[in-house]
Order: sequence, then structure tokens, then C-alpha cells
Amino acid sequence: MNGANVKQLYESLGPQGFYDKVSTCLREGELKPEQIDLKEMFLGMCGERAYSILGEKHARRHNDPEAIQLAKYGDSKTGEEYNRLEESAGWTSDPSRVLREAGEAVDVSAFSAITGQIAYNYIAKGWNNAEMVGDRIFRNMPTEFSGQKIPWLSNLFGPITGDQDIHAGMDYPEATFGPRYITTPRVFKKGAILSISLEFMLFDRTGQAGSMGLEKLGAAVRYSKEYMQLRVFMGYNPVGALSSVAGSPYGYNLNNTYLGTYLTSGSNYVNALGSTPLTDWTSVNQAIYLRSKILDPDSGRPIALGPGRCLFVMPQQMMLAKRILTATGTQSIYPGYSVSNPAAPGNVKFDSGNPITWNLDLFTSPIAYQILLAATTNPAAQGSTQLTTTQINAFWWYGDFNESFAYAEIFPFKSEQAIAGNIREFQSDIKLRFKVSEMGVPFVYDPRFTAFFYNT
Repeated sequence: MNGANVKQLYESLGPQGFYDKVSTCLREGELKPEQIDLKEMFLGMCGERAYSILGEKHARRHNDPEAIQLAKYGDSKTGEEYNRLEESAGWTSDPSRVLREAGEAVDVSAFSAITGQIAYNYIAKGWNNAEMVGDRIFRNMPTEFSGQKIPWLSNLFGPITGDQDIHAGMDYPEATFGPRYITTPRVFKKGAILSISLEFMLFDRTGQAGSMGLEKLGAAVRYSKEYMQLRVFMGYNPVGALSSVAGSPYGYNLNNTYLGTYLTSGSNYVNALGSTPLTDWTSVNQAIYLRSKILDPDSGRPIALGPGRCLFVMPQQMMLAKRILTATGTQSIYPGYSVSNPAAPGNVKFDSGNPITWNLDLFTSPIAYQILLAATTNPAAQGSTQLTTTQINAFWWYGDFNESFAYAEIFPFKSEQAIAGNIREFQSDIKLRFKVSEMGVPFVYDPRFTAFFYNT
């Protein structure tokens, strides 16, 4: 959008109509933020005289005499006259008054509103980074509480066995429910504020103030959430408010008892297994077998989880995982195979289609890899020395992630723009100020639905 087009459209639609038009085009994707030149838009809406005043002010603030000459746009006023103009109450306290004195019809509020819409699109682009996987792993649970007990009824207790037989004339046995609840941790508020002077956006020679700066603001806050989600997902919380001990409130808290997210032994559940690298369909089969042995904590019967729908690997194993999931067939050769006691007749080759016939969502994350580089134990609390890259690359997770992990959310990601006339605008001449925030916490809902595998 060049200045002439902006001016023509602005004059024909008016401030509100122009704002509505540009905002609609941005939301619907007909107009991309990078196609808007803020300088040209300011010129079209506010005029060259207003732009010249801003140019003089910016140049003097940075002690650049040459820039002062370039910013005048043919204006005959001397630098001293501009100094007096800047020091007057008209410019510092009421910018619209100065712009009216420029002799052109302007509406700074409309320009500010449009830059706010542009900023929102950039910030949202940074937040919605396709490489972030945390929100796909964690089921979102809106809440109003910072830490709460989530109750549900247990499975049936009582003498209901697989071979039950009620004889004639005998009473039916009594069955009952038991109390069950998990405790969620307190929530965390994450966010940041980016303050940008209007002059900086208009005269930035890198062309990145409006695009990359605002996009990085959204990405930075999203990274904070992603980092916390992956630490809880992997059961590894080394620093900060999240702790690495099994008794952490960010692990699995059932009936006020802290349990590890991934256990290799014990009577509660076993959902971690060593000596199981991801090699082919047989690795997935081993994961299904491990899941089949997990029992309901109340009835003692198998939960019958079935095949999992999610697979998480380290970036180094991503292509191998894709090959396993998309293979059209498999081939097995058994050199010593024999169907009877006599000696084996020779090699037996078995060809078949890919036994993984259901859809599996594949996940990976370089952030997860970097988190584990600082670990001295694996997610199943096995080991006592610094993890090697070979060990980390062999880690993989399988199951139904949304059933195991949840995110207690007080309020979702939001982007806000400071209103005109705020204190920072008065004190520091900050014309554009944006805040990005989000509040919530990841936690383990039920670890039985997800299993962790590593190679010892």
C-alpha cells in the first residue's frame, strides 16, 4: 500500500471506515502485515508536514544533523524554529493539535488503531509457531483456580471377578465407589511488554521493528509456555519453580500422594522400559504390550488401553519414525526357523504389509532435546551422570498424550495495546506499547496412558 492509495482510501472511507477495511483484510488474509509500509501509511493518513515534524524530532534526539535536512521534505523552517515547536505544549501534550497545525486533516488515533491491528497479526504469528507442540500434547482445561483438586469416582470396588457365579437363592454382592482426586499445582503467569516509539517504527532503517520485533514478542511468551509443558511431559523439571524430585507438585498427585510420571517398577503402574530403542514395528509392538499390562488401581483389572495414537521422538530420530509409520510392507527372515524338532530346512522369509495400520500423530521438538542435555537422570529417574547425546536421541514416548497430560488455564494467550495518553507516552514518548500474556500450568492427569522408552 503506497501513500497515494492510502490517502485516497482514507479520505473516501473516513477514519472508522478505513480502520474497519484494513482490519478486515488483515484478519481474512487478503492483506499481509508485511505488505503495509507504516511510513507510507502515516504519510497518506497524516500528511508530509506531520511526518516532517516527527523526522526533525527523531533526528535531533539522535544528534544527526544530516538526517534533519533529509527529514524536512522541503520545509523552510530552521532547526531553531523546530526546537521551539518541539518545546511548546502543543506537541508534547497534544500531538493531534500539532498535526492540525500542519494544515492537513489527520487522525492519529486511526493510525494508532491500525498499527495495533498490524501488531496483533505479527504477535499472533509468533505465538502460533508451527514448531511448538506443547498445546497438541496437553489437553486444555479452563479453570478459575490456582491449584485445585479434580475429583472423580473410582472404578467399582467389590467381589466382581471374571469367574463370578451367583448361586440360586444367594444375595448379590455389594459393590461401591471410592474417592479419587488429583491435585493440580498453582498456575504461572507468563508475558512481556514491548514498548516502541512511533519515530522508531517510522524511521527504522532495518525494516524489522514492526515485523520481526513484534513477532519475536509472541514467540518469546509461547516459548516460555512450551518449555514448561515439555519439562512436565518428560518428567524432567530441573530448575526454577518446577522441581525435578518425584514428589514435585508438577508430577502425578493422586489422592495427595506424589508418584513419578514414568515408573519402571512398582505396584502402581509400570510405564517405562529400558533396552527398547525405536527400530521398527517391533518397538511399537513392545510398547503396546507394556500398555496391556497396566492395571486399574481400583479393580486390579487390565485397563485395556489399546494401541496408542501419539509418538514423540527426538529430532535425530524423526526420519526413522516417519519410515516406520509410512512403510508399505515389512520383511522378516528367520535363518534357524523350524516347525518341528528336525533340523531347520533353511531360511524362512516372511513378507507382509505394515502392521501399523492406524494413524499415529508424530511429534518432535528441539526444545525437548536441549532440556535433556542438562539432565543427569532420564525421565524414568534412571542414571546418575550427565546424559549423552546418544542416550537422549534414543528416548521416545508412545501413547495417548491428551489423556495423560492437561493444562490448567486461567486465561489464554492475549495481546493488548496500551491506550493513548498512558503515562509512558507522556514520560518517555512511547507511542506504541504492546503486552502479551498467558496464565496457566501444565500437570500430569493420568500417566497410565503414556509410556516412555530408552536404551540402556
